[in-house]
Amino acid sequence: MTQSIRVKTLLRSSANGTNMQELYTASAEGAVVKGLLVTSTDTVLRLMQLWLNADGVNDTLLGTVSIPASAGNLGSTAVTVDFFTGGTTANQLLAALPRDQSGKPVLPIEGGDILKISTTSATAANMHVTAIIEEF
Repeated sequence: MTQSIRVKTLLRSSANGTNMQELYTASAEGAVVKGLLVTSTDTVLRLMQLWLNADGVNDTLLGTVSIPASAGNLGSTAVTVDFFTGGTTANQLLAALPRDQSGKPVLPIEGGDILKISTTSATAANMHVTAIIEEF
């Protein structure tokens, strides 16, 4: 049964380089990541990676997504990127994810699992990651 809905945000700047940043640690009963949205003020395309640490030691790469220049910003033709679908279910980026009742991909994680974000190259400007999470 749902205990709470959380919105977690992460700011990625040039100071982060290619280092991983922790986005979210699942509550003891686990959680389902319902959405993972990315915007960017960078002027070039960047590759963003989603990692899962399920054992406290090893980080496992779940996927890499292209984030267009200025994605989701005023005056840009690039929309906010949905990390799970790329904007449409026809363009699914993480194809093995299970679906919720409405057919949208979701990421179930166990208690204590840690989600991390990185980029394959240092950003020149800020990128924002927003996770919508259902906690149990």
